[in-house]
This record gives sequence, C-alpha cells and structure tokens, in this order.
Amino acid sequence: MVNTIWYWIRDTDKTPQHLPLQKLLRAIVGKLNGQSFELNISRSCGYGMQIREWDLQLESNDKIPVMFDILDKVCSGESEWFYFLEAECVSKNLIVYFGLHDSSALYIDAPEEFSTSIARLFIDVTEQI
Repeated sequence: MVNTIWYWIRDTDKTPQHLPLQKLLRAIVGKLNGQSFELNISRSCGYGMQIREWDLQLESNDKIPVMFDILDKVCSGESEWFYFLEAECVSKNLIVYFGLHDSSALYIDAPEEFSTSIARLFIDVTEQI
C-alpha cells in the first residue's frame, strides 16, 4: 500500500473564491509530465451555471468525468466559484484527491512524494494528522 499525505492549503487570492484552486489543479496536472489522466468530480457546490450542472449530475452519480479545460476555467474562481469541491485526478500509476473544503481551505491527498512536491508550491500549508 502506498503511503499518502493529506495537506491543507490556506493560501488566498483576490478572486471571489478567495483560494487558488486553479493553481492547485494546474500544479497537479503539470506534475504528471504529459501522462494521460482522467479528472472526476464527486462533490460540487458553489456559484455558477457549470457548477450547478455538476451538482445536478451528482444527485444521481457517485462521480462524474470532467474535461480539464472546463474544470480549469471554473477553478479560476472568477465568473463561477466553488464552496466545496471533491475531485480526483487518475493517471496510470497514481490517484490524487484534491479540492476545496467549505470555502476555507484547499486540500491534496496523494502519495507522499507527489503531495509534498505540490504543497511546497504554496505558503500556508499544514499536514493533516
């Protein structure tokens, strides 16, 4: 079994979302170095038409696949923004869980080396114990 580490990230930005979710998403995908991956959402709550559409889809599905470019745009937190997001990025040898919790913090839960390398890109980070 792979040892995973969960980090809370409380950095802020000037978007209505107040948290750099797009930076987290791009860091995760960038770290995959061109590997193919799938993105899935298992919880979505927030403001905006796309987020509302995902909310409705999740009423009858445990998780839904999403395209990177669409999730990336929504994660910018400008015209739509999340209050909650639970997502996963799945590649051939890796599953990374990430999201936004209750408009208060971002999180990443992944194998130790991967998770730690992403957490280092942020300032206000604590390890979940």
